[in-house]
This record gives sequence, structure tokens and C-alpha cells, in this order.
Amino acid sequence: MTERAYATMAVGLELTSKGIKGAKLSYSQRKPRLDDLFHLFFDVSKRKGNSSTIKDQFGGKLGISSKALVVTSIDANEVLIRPLEIKLKKNSDIDAVLGFQAEPILPYPLESCLLDRIKVSQNSDGTLLTLLAVKKEHVQRRLEQWKNLGIEPEVVATVPSSLVAYSRFALQDDFSTVFILHLGDNQTSCTFAKEGKLVASKATHHGVTSLKDAYRKECGIMDEALFEKEFSTFNWSTIDPQVFPISAQKLKTYSIEIEKLVFALMKQARELEIPPILVTGEGSENRELASFLPKGFHGKQLPLSPKVVNKFSESELNSHAISIGEALTALASYEDQVNFLQEEFAYSHPWKRLMKPLFVYLFLCLGLAIAFYSFGKAYIASEENMLRAKYAELLSTMHKSYADFEKEIAEKLPGGIQQDIPVLESLTLDEISDRVNLLEKELNQIPDLFPLTPNVPKVSDVIAWLSVHPNIVGKDSAHPLILIEGFSYVLVKRPELIKKQEKYQAKVEIDFISANATAAREFHDALLLPNNFIDPKAEVKWTNNKGRYRATFILKDRTVYP
Repeated sequence: MTERAYATMAVGLELTSKGIKGAKLSYSQRKPRLDDLFHLFFDVSKRKGNSSTIKDQFGGKLGISSKALVVTSIDANEVLIRPLEIKLKKNSDIDAVLGFQAEPILPYPLESCLLDRIKVSQNSDGTLLTLLAVKKEHVQRRLEQWKNLGIEPEVVATVPSSLVAYSRFALQDDFSTVFILHLGDNQTSCTFAKEGKLVASKATHHGVTSLKDAYRKECGIMDEALFEKEFSTFNWSTIDPQVFPISAQKLKTYSIEIEKLVFALMKQARELEIPPILVTGEGSENRELASFLPKGFHGKQLPLSPKVVNKFSESELNSHAISIGEALTALASYEDQVNFLQEEFAYSHPWKRLMKPLFVYLFLCLGLAIAFYSFGKAYIASEENMLRAKYAELLSTMHKSYADFEKEIAEKLPGGIQQDIPVLESLTLDEISDRVNLLEKELNQIPDLFPLTPNVPKVSDVIAWLSVHPNIVGKDSAHPLILIEGFSYVLVKRPELIKKQEKYQAKVEIDFISANATAAREFHDALLLPNNFIDPKAEVKWTNNKGRYRATFILKDRTVYP
């Protein structure tokens, strides 16, 4: 199974005859962002055997860092692309049978190549794939080229798959079917993409370099910078064959080769009409050349989406199409990554990309452990303070002050007499436990008694209270608001030998009539207000029968119980 490598920052590198083209992209706010484009010029032929590397020479200009994932590509003419339909749907099942299913359509032995695939579509019968195959010797040669430059790529994609990724980025939502015509310096390729998926590709060894060499001889400009400026502005659509006979012939040959390439791709893709064309590569830097070449087969050229043409010009973007596409395939959002670093060519440092997430994970685990420790320590401290508060409440319930009890038990606790009374907050759980045990022993030594005399309001006290109650007497004592007809005082509960925990409870019932219903209601409300006789915790019951009322309530119990 192909190992997929993704990162939030990627650098795509394209090796040209003049040096290295590169693009640095990052994944931010759930979309790719183009950060930088560069072109490093040097003589590639003289780099072999040179001890100094490109990284040593150009340093940070390459944009390669520990955070960035480096991606390169296999040339289009070294990649075999074929459609393949498999009667399976799960990715793991597809990868397991890919080699077996691909072997009949490969022109070389399965053992001598590497395979990868792109899922194009899926239906009830199975999955339609685009199969990509590359000979191992091509991958080996490409890795050695980069090794001579001191660069070790983490992903080796292909030019066609990178161009499809670039077309998705450059055209945004304005594409469905597109031919990507890449005018490279030593090679020209045409790639067919449908709904953002690679379908087919063709390539030829004819490139822009032969056209440049012919034009250089005839214009006589030897300065490289001056020649590049002249070439990029030259109007190839109006070239005079008598003034530039060699260049005109090269242009004609180049145009014919491109037409052959396009029509061969149409036949392979079974397209009846030429789709819109996106022109990329070295040749796209000259607008006239990029517009002239597709005219031979009446191709409609696509402009880039305005959303991407802001920081860099359209010609810069198209010129760096391969490197931009390479970097795009390594970002986290891309699902059709192609990577031929497989088997013996697998990346030698697979843990490199996982080191940062691993350190972040360990750091978060450490932070979580510290948080749990701090929370646990705070929780235990809170529980200890609550226990001290309950201990103080226990002393208060037993009518003991903290200072007196500490003096009382100073000689009883292990350690002898203490000079100073310890602060309650300084007591440990063991010290509190010792003190509670002493209290428990003290409680067990108290005789099992209960109060024989209740401390509840007496009958005379209740009658005296009612006789002067303002809601009964009213303003005129000769004409009271309420006339009491019956009074009942009953001790309904009391402690006994078999019920020593029982409390004294006295119930009072009053039968009365009132001058009016309002006076009765005001008397009822008065009974609910706080007073020295009625227990607020008990219910005040109230009944009414044909103008006669009965109020029932429980008196307060002030008895001290052991």
C-alpha cells in the first residue's frame, strides 16, 4: 500500500535545465495558500560530484525547513497512465488486488515498476481508477538527481497528477473538463482532467528550449537576461520566415507535434470535441506563443480564476504550475495524492513528520496531568476544609468550645501537653480523626437519658397570648373580631423508655367564629407569621364549616435534649 504523506506546509520542486523552480504553500483556514514562488538558476550539469549542495549554496531561498514537506515529480513521458475498473469499493481491498489487476495492461514486468492509483468514480458495480505506473529505474534516477543536489524528497509525484492539482487550484470552480497543455523547456505534455481527476496524459520530447536555441542564433543576443526578456515579448504569431527561417521552421514543427499530442490524447480519452485548454510551463511566459500554439487545433484557452491571481501574475503562476501542483498534493486537504516512494525507495525518515505532533501530544498529556493534579489537590483541600467545618459544628452541637476542648484533650492525645492551642485550619485529617474518636468515647460514656420535663409553651401562656392577640381582640375589646368557642391542648408526642429519641410535641386546636370572613383570613395569616409560640416547621391547618372555623398548630419545643 502506498504511504501518503501530508503536512500543513509543503514545498514543490521542479528540476529544469537552468536550475530549480519551486513553490511554497501552506494550509490555512481550511484552504491552500500560496506563500512564495522562486527560480534558482545554476548549471545542473556541473552539480554532479560537487561537494557543496544546493541547500548550502542557496540556504533559505529554497524554503525547505523541518516543517515543510518536500515534493518532486516524475516526468510525464516516464509515467504510464491507464484506466482500470475493479469490482471492489474499499480502499484496502483495492490496494490488495491492484498489482494483480494491473499486470495484464502493463507493458513491462510488475516486479520492475511501482504502482499507484487515483479513484475517479464509484458505483454499485465497483470503482473506476486511473492507474499510474513508473519503472523503478526512473524513480532511482530521479532520486539520485536530487541527492546530488543535497535534497531528499518525502513525496515523489508525477507531472500529470501535479498539473491536475494545479488546474483545480488555478481554475477553482470554473472547470469540469480541461486539457492542460504544459510547454516545458525539454518536454511538452498534454493532460486530460475531468471533474478534477486525472484521466489520461501524453508527452513528447519537443520543448521550448529548441525554439529558444533557434531564436538565439538568429537574433544574436548572447546576454541571458536580455535574451529572456526579448523572447518573452516576441510576437510569434507574426513571425517572418524570411527574417527568422530557422525559428519559423522550429515553430511549425513544434506546433505540429503539439497538434499530434492533443489529437492522440483526444483519441485515448474518447473525446469528440477538444475541451478548453489551460496552457502552463515555460512557453506560457510568452503570451503570444501561448495563444498561437492552440490555434492550430482550434483550442479555447482558459484564463485563471481571479481568486488566485493577486500576489503573483498569471504568467508566474502558469510557469510554476508543476511545483505548485506538487506542493498542493502534499497539503492535508488533497485526496488524490500520488507517491512513488514505495518499497525499497520508501522515505528513510518516516517519523520526521510525526515528531512535532508527537511532542505536541506529549506536551498536552503533561499539561492535562498537571491540570488533574492541581484539580485533585484543590478538591482534597476543599474536602479537608469542609471536614474541619463539620468538626467545629460537631463541637458546637455538643456545647463545647474549640479552645476548651483542646485544653481538655491535651493530655489525652499522643504527644503529651501542647504549649499552644493549634489553629483549627492547621489540624490534619489524622488529628481530627483522633479528636472525633475522643468525642465518640465521651458520648458513649454519657448515660442513656431523656428529659422528663418538656419546655413547651404552657396552656396558660397560650391562652394569655390569644387573649391579647390583635387579630382576635380588635380595636374594641367589647366587640372582639373573633370569638373562641373551643380550645384544645394535647401533648401528642413525648419521649418514652421505648422511644427515647422522640421529641415533645404539643398540639393546639381552636374552634371559633368571626365577625366576618376577612377577620378570619387575617387571623390565619397572623398565625403563619413568626412568633414565640407556633413552630414554623409544622403546618398550620385550617378548616371552615358554615362560618365556624378551626385552626390547628404545633407549639415550639425549647426542650434541651442530651
